[in-house]
Amino acid sequence: MGLLELLYSIMFRYLALYSLLSVSVTVAHLSAQTSEDSIPEPFYVLPLWDTVMPGNNGAEGPEVRNNCGVTNVSMPTLSVYLPESPNSLAILFTPGGGYGNVCLNAEGPPQVAGLLRQGITAFVLKYRLPNGNREVPIWDGRRALQLIRANAERWKIDANRIGVWGYSAGGHLSSSLSNGVGSPYPAPRDLVSKERDRPDFAILFYPVISMEDAIAHKGSRRNLLGTDEPTQTEIRAYSTHLRVTPKTPPTFTIHSEDDHVVSVANAIAYDERLQQAGVSSELHLYETGGHGPSVMNTNPEWENALNEWLSKR
Repeated sequence: MGLLELLYSIMFRYLALYSLLSVSVTVAHLSAQTSEDSIPEPFYVLPLWDTVMPGNNGAEGPEVRNNCGVTNVSMPTLSVYLPESPNSLAILFTPGGGYGNVCLNAEGPPQVAGLLRQGITAFVLKYRLPNGNREVPIWDGRRALQLIRANAERWKIDANRIGVWGYSAGGHLSSSLSNGVGSPYPAPRDLVSKERDRPDFAILFYPVISMEDAIAHKGSRRNLLGTDEPTQTEIRAYSTHLRVTPKTPPTFTIHSEDDHVVSVANAIAYDERLQQAGVSSELHLYETGGHGPSVMNTNPEWENALNEWLSKR
């Protein structure tokens, strides 16, 4: 047994005992309009990797908190939220932030309580930012999915009902995971790494999708690829709509037509490719909402649409 597996084993034994004594779940809607005291605390927070992580993004010193969430992430983590009555469905949140921040303040944790209320197990990924290494966010995402599957029985999850929910640049990360973008991480080769690393469904909110000049979010592209002038090979490799195949998982997407940060053309391009590939998809476009949580607040009907869609997963 490796060091990471041993640490997990000890942690889980302790927390399993604790959970028998006291488990509380906060009830709330999925909406972005969530007060601070309605955001539940994670049951526990796990490190993604052992002491040696694949890749290096050069982050040094402590993480930096800001109005969005956090930056300068050097130790990625998986926050685990367990429902009182699990229904075997699980969702991994990948917050946005233009690949320069991880916007945990508004994307992910505020929507957790609504999932718990429905019996859905929730996870929030605090991933490393590229900072010159475009592989590390994707490697962290893959590892998170593998870690969830490695503990599926323990957390009462169906290993074939694990989805991702990404926002903005986190939507690019979720769609990258959906389509096998990037290369496999080189190490460690442990029990966790043997698990499947793709989601079974995807939820994309105002996602960054394309690296093409006409519709790319330039800041996300620059932060991910490290240049304002990527090659055509790089554009094709990291434009996730160009990576869609019949194996891409079913996808639910929302975007506002007045989004002046990430063009709605991103969501449309991705959905068109899904349709062409015969992949089940649902795209909800709203006239107003701008970019970010305001899309959810302005158009609350997305919640019922998403709940209905999730009931089929």
